[in-house]
Amino acid sequence: MKPIILSSLIALIALFSVSTAVAQSPHLVKKGFGGVNVEGTAICTFGEISGLGNLSTFPNVTFQLFATATFTVTCFNPANNTAVGQSKQSADFSSQPITVTIDANGRASFGTQENQLCTDEITGTCQGNALTPVVSNIKVISAYISVNNGEFIVTLK
Repeated sequence: MKPIILSSLIALIALFSVSTAVAQSPHLVKKGFGGVNVEGTAICTFGEISGLGNLSTFPNVTFQLFATATFTVTCFNPANNTAVGQSKQSADFSSQPITVTIDANGRASFGTQENQLCTDEITGTCQGNALTPVVSNIKVISAYISVNNGEFIVTLK
């Protein structure tokens, strides 16, 4: 009788100890990550995040790129001459959120090399209504992907 009870107990422990592999922490897949780049006057990236199989929104996930950058603004007057007051500025930027499908392995892509996830265009400001700002020397200070409106943060830079 004792061997049957012991065998049954071991079988029950084994049965309830087996679980499916689920995601505990979304993370960047380094292979295929496109880095954080400046394209024109926008900050762009592409790649893949793994560890998404356990999200409450499965099989979909929403990604949004957030970045902080410094940049130079040159102001031009109507005669197209440089106005005094060229300045270095810093600001935070974000992309529009995108929703994609999580694959069977718990992975999802945020953009591709041909169709990158980008922030809105960076625009500078000039003092004076008649001045036109031109942005240059954009340097990305930090960037991250927000997963499901901040449910998880995946640091890119």
